[in-house]
Amino acid sequence: MSNYYLSLGINYPNNSDRVRSDGNSPGGDIFIHGNCVTIGCVPITDDKIMELYLLAVEAREHGQNTISVHIFPYRMTSSNHQNFQKQYPEHKSFWDELLPVYNSFENNHVVPVVNIQNDGRYVVN
Repeated sequence: MSNYYLSLGINYPNNSDRVRSDGNSPGGDIFIHGNCVTIGCVPITDDKIMELYLLAVEAREHGQNTISVHIFPYRMTSSNHQNFQKQYPEHKSFWDELLPVYNSFENNHVVPVVNIQNDGRYVVN
């Protein structure tokens, strides 16, 4: 449960997070919430959480059972991707794996179907 005005819980850890955690606890209880402070959550201000929360309620009321949330480490444009990989080369393979998911949405404006492989890798279906 979040301590903030309004919040939406996200599916963390998902199967990929659990597989990649190597038996360690990957954490949990991550929320999108209002205000502008956080310790591990995604704060988006009170005005924006109100809008997002209302959209989520409307979606549920009109039959949408799930709301996909994809969180990326940065805006994955070509230039950003190159710059961040230079700064953090230890994350290159994971970020390369996320790039097709990001690009699929950017190109099609539809949330892609993403499968999680047995080894935790994300693959666009």
